[in-house]
Order: sequence, then C-alpha cells, then structure tokens
Amino acid sequence: MVDFLGWLNIFLILFAIALYPVKKASMIFLRKNIIKSIKWIKYYRIMSTLHPYVGGLIVLVGCLHSYLAMGGFKLHSGSFILGTVILMGMIAILGRKIKGFNKSWRLTHKILGVFVFAFIINHLL
Repeated sequence: MVDFLGWLNIFLILFAIALYPVKKASMIFLRKNIIKSIKWIKYYRIMSTLHPYVGGLIVLVGCLHSYLAMGGFKLHSGSFILGTVILMGMIAILGRKIKGFNKSWRLTHKILGVFVFAFIINHLL
C-alpha cells in the first residue's frame, strides 16, 4: 500500500507539472493558427480547473504515505517534498490576495516545482 501511494503521488505531481507545458503548447499552436490549439486549450482549461484539487490530493496522499511508511510523522527526505508542496499551495492562495505578491507568485510557484522534482529524485535514490 505504501508503494502504491508513493507512485500515485508521483503520477499526481506529474499531472500537476504538466499544466505548464500544456499551456505553452496551446499558446504556440494559437499563435500559429493551428487547428490543434482548440484541443490544447480545452486540455489546459480542464487541467487548470483540476490543478488546485490535485495539489490538495498530493498533500493528503503524501501525509498518508508518510504515516504508513514511517509509522508516524517523522522528518525524512519525503518531508521536504511534502513541505514544499504545502508551501506551493500557500503561495498560490496568498499570492492572489497579497497586493505586492500578486505579480510574482506564479514564478515562485514554478521555481518551487523544480525543487519538488529535485526532492523526488533525492527521495527515490
């Protein structure tokens, strides 16, 4: 069960990360007037709607995975992943509300995504 939850979380994280390339692809197709842009824009809208819920699910599955694997909540390499994902969620929520932060929160969110990816590699090795 622990392995399943870990791989489920990796799948969910990859789904959440895929939002950015899907957005970029839809914009490229849109600029070049390629008919595929309509399909990519639909994918992007669906994924952007699901993105916050997937983030919450990542936190829940990560907590359950950690609890079952360690027999409680203990500091380990997965804690860095979980903490960074929670920080990303807080930045997304507060970034829209704090006036001075509303322009730069997306960049911070993306940079933390790179850290999540690096922490996952470290966690798996």
